[in-house]
Amino acid sequence: MTQRFREINELSGQILKHAFEIHTAIGLGLLESAYKECLAYRLNKVAC
Repeated sequence: MTQRFREINELSGQILKHAFEIHTAIGLGLLESAYKECLAYRLNKVAC
């Protein structure tokens, strides 16, 4: 696998990890937009 594919794989793994953590923390029943906002907030916070 090339370096680029490894980087993409690592990034997608981190995104999924955070998405699962958010879903576990806030649970079921919210609109997709709520999960999306939480994920965006988390990813921005991690990137800083």
